[in-house]
This record gives sequence, C-alpha cells and structure tokens, in this order.
Amino acid sequence: VKVTEKFKVERYSHVMHIVSNVIGKFNNKMGMNNIDNCLDCPQGRWSKNTSLTRMEDCIKCPPGFYGNEYSMTTVFSCKPCPAGKFNSNYGLSNEYDCRDCSTGSSSNKGSTMCEPCVAGKYALIMGSSQCLDCPQGKYASSNSTYLCSNCPDNSEQNYNKTYCVCSEDSYNEKLDGFLDCKTCNETFTCPVNTNIETIVLKPLYWR
Repeated sequence: VKVTEKFKVERYSHVMHIVSNVIGKFNNKMGMNNIDNCLDCPQGRWSKNTSLTRMEDCIKCPPGFYGNEYSMTTVFSCKPCPAGKFNSNYGLSNEYDCRDCSTGSSSNKGSTMCEPCVAGKYALIMGSSQCLDCPQGKYASSNSTYLCSNCPDNSEQNYNKTYCVCSEDSYNEKLDGFLDCKTCNETFTCPVNTNIETIVLKPLYWR
C-alpha cells in the first residue's frame, strides 16, 4: 500500500472532509475517519488509483498471471504462471489456479494457453515446459503427440523425425505409402530411403 496524500482537506457544499488517499485500497462506506478503515484490494486485483469506492474498481490480473498478495499497486505485482502451466482467466489469486498443460503440449511462463507439440516432438507428462525431439529410432507424424512411435525393422527416422525411411542396405518393397524394408541382396546397392523403383544395380547385373 502506498499513501499518496495524507490529511488532505476536501470541501463539499456545507462540510469539509480531511482525507488521506492511498492506492491499493478502497472504501465503500461514508464517514470513515481513519486510513485503517480502507479495505485492501483483494488477491488477484491491483490499483494505482486513489479514492476507490468499490472492490470492482481494483483491476484484475490479466490472463497468464495471478496475484497472491493484497493491496497490489501495479500490474507488475501480478506473477506469471510457471512454464508448463497456463491461465486463460482474469483475476486469479493463486499459482494453483494455473492449470497444467496436457500431454502432447507445452507452454512458456505467463501463457494463456498451451501450444501443441509439432510433428517430430512429444511431451509425455502433463505440465511440460517444452516438447522434446523423438529419440533415435522413433517418430511422430502428427501434432500433439505424447509418445513417439517405433520405426519398423530396417528403417530409421528422417531428419525431422516425422516419419521413417529404409536404412542403408535395405529398400522399401511397398509403393502404396506403407513401409516394408527388405534387405538388399548382393546384386544391387541401397542408399538410405531406397524403394523398389530406385534400387541401384551393381555393374554386370541386370533386372
């Protein structure tokens, strides 16, 4: 609480009032003669103005933040929700009012919503502050993944970890979008991501 004017004389039609103006408080009753009669702006609200007469005149903390103190005098007194949590409402009063991000999503501190993990990344637990790259040998082909899938036998993840391709010395026997990697025989070579149409014959062999 900050006192901005102490013992200021205010004149009205037929009376005089001696008042002290404070910020972070309000007074909803007439005739109060002591600064202690002013009421605190509640948790989740703040005010930099004086002479407030209603609790509603105290401004709510914005979404993504909460205020766990009374008589806050600036919006910067509102605290951001921690990373991995979010808050889409105004005027929250406690960190526990910030909600955990669901699996497959994450958030930075002060967030009003969680962002889904992009393809190739995952978030296994609730309340994640970041999405992680799929580990080696796994992939995630869609957004909001909480668990990466295993690549089939004889295959490996692509650079973005969004799908799998046949490893070196194997080729995809399918051409219908499915992955079925077979081992190359001694008559041809198979670089990474080879399929039945792109296998390379060794010299002196034909097909």
